Amino acid sequence: EIVKLCSRLSYPVKVKATALMFFKRFFLYNSCINYNPARFMLTCIYLAGKIEEAYIGAEEFCRLLSQDIKAVLNNEVQLLQGLKFDLIVHSPYRA
Repeated sequence: EIVKLCSRLSYPVKVKATALMFFKRFFLYNSCINYNPARFMLTCIYLAGKIEEAYIGAEEFCRLLSQDIKAVLNNEVQLLQGLKFDLIVHSPYRA
């Protein structure tokens, strides 16, 4: 689902890889019962776009995906805490 949404937003492959890694890292230590994976998936994509310099503003991001802006932005701090603020991703797509 992350790959489909990233393709819909015309993000480069490195953003897709980073979003997937953020999602996996977050749910490695956090339960799906406590955190809604669908909401955090969107936040992972949004954060990956910021990290990989393919930024789309929050309003535009949510408008393109028909999502609530507060749902994405409210989870951003929780995602960063869950990732322990480790935003470095080593992927073969980095240049």
